[in-house]
Amino acid sequence: MASVAGGPAGGTGGECEGEEQDESSSSNSNPNDSIEINASFNNLNLQSDDAQDALSAFRQQWQRELDLSPQRQLFESKLEQKLLEPDNEEEKAKQLFLRGVELERSGKLYEAVQHYKRAVQLLPDVETRLYHSLDYRSETPEGPNVVVESLLMAVSGPRSALRRRRPFEVLVPQSEIKRLSNMSEQDGITVSEITKEQTEVTEEVASDEDEDSEDMTDLMARFQRILAKKDRLCEMEHLQKGAHISWLPYELILLILRWTVSSELDAVSLERVAATSRGLYVAARDEDLWRALCARTWGLSCGNPKAFGFTTWREMYVERPRLRLHGCYISKTTYLRHGENSFQDQFYRPWYLIEYYRYLRFFPEGVVLMWTTAEEPAACVGQLKHRVVRNNLGIMSGHYRLIGDKVVIIVKKQVADKKPAQTSNTRFRARRKDNAHDQQGQSFHLELQLKSVRSRRNWQLCWRGYAVSARRDVWTSFDLVPGKFPPFAFSRVRHYHAESEAPLS
Repeated sequence: MASVAGGPAGGTGGECEGEEQDESSSSNSNPNDSIEINASFNNLNLQSDDAQDALSAFRQQWQRELDLSPQRQLFESKLEQKLLEPDNEEEKAKQLFLRGVELERSGKLYEAVQHYKRAVQLLPDVETRLYHSLDYRSETPEGPNVVVESLLMAVSGPRSALRRRRPFEVLVPQSEIKRLSNMSEQDGITVSEITKEQTEVTEEVASDEDEDSEDMTDLMARFQRILAKKDRLCEMEHLQKGAHISWLPYELILLILRWTVSSELDAVSLERVAATSRGLYVAARDEDLWRALCARTWGLSCGNPKAFGFTTWREMYVERPRLRLHGCYISKTTYLRHGENSFQDQFYRPWYLIEYYRYLRFFPEGVVLMWTTAEEPAACVGQLKHRVVRNNLGIMSGHYRLIGDKVVIIVKKQVADKKPAQTSNTRFRARRKDNAHDQQGQSFHLELQLKSVRSRRNWQLCWRGYAVSARRDVWTSFDLVPGKFPPFAFSRVRHYHAESEAPLS
């Protein structure tokens, strides 16, 4: 029983012990395995962290290499240039001009000239457009303005304006004051730079209206005040790419006016130029210009304006008697002549109406042309344009002198030279010489007086004396009958002074 019981019991006990041993062995092996697994996981994590660190280091190194790459810098510089590149030629020209201003102020004159040259090649009036684009006077019609004085804004005006006044004044609308008060010094202007406040637009308009309403006798002084405020000679009405006369220096304007007057003393064209604008009106009243005109007109007898009771050279030129040179004086003579009786009808006696013209053309240097012809003025005045004339037309050349309001003229009619016949007889040789000397030509002596007709000064030349000499020292005077010697009336000829060959000197 015991053996039997013990057997199975023992067997069972053995099995239990085996299981316990297995469980103990299994329980003994589990901690080691978990430690190994944790170690492997830790190794994996460390390896992944090292990989991440290496990858991030690689990326950082790669980024540094890309940042230091010259190709990237070149690409970025090109991209910045493309972004900063102006859209049109006007903006490019303005940027070049402003860059030239900066270079000039820093002392780099050669580089500044190069930038100025490139800017002017792109846009000839870049300086004027830049000045108008940064001047707020034309852009703010509403509200008063504030004058801002800032050296940082000096580049907004032309260089000539910078030389005349510093610091440069820029007009800013009053509505922009709040925004200006919040600006920092990096914006180029601060509140401390705002020095005074005024209603520029309203005051300027009011002053112009007051000046227009005033009955001012001195127009010259009025225009000078207006030009002093505007600080320019004249303004273009429409923007243009070509050069404008207002860009020229004042000295060059005076030289152009001297070419306008020219050596032919064309004062009429000078007055027409003065009627175009206020600035040219002031320039056309230059005293040196009118002094030269007076000296060329009267020569040694010119004198001084104060000696004749005038205040200016121009007043003396206008008021004193002088000859008009931009045309010619024309006299028309008309008379009746009896005709011969007809051989068929003795009671028929015709009458003829005779008309002919006398022309006088004066030149500044004392040369005069005289022509007596039956041709109409429209066909004749063109022949008197030049000093050298053709003798076959009957135009006589001579000289004149102006003495007070009297004009003394001496002209000579040349006779065509004829070759004397060759003869061996010397009996009448002396008589032939005397006849040849007497036939050299006729001389005409005229004395005329300048007169004004209504508001037209020096418009007429009236006869005061007329004599003809056909022989040496033998003069024949004429009775000045009004019907046969009517006065000369002036007629302007436009194409006489259409061109200028030399300036007024």
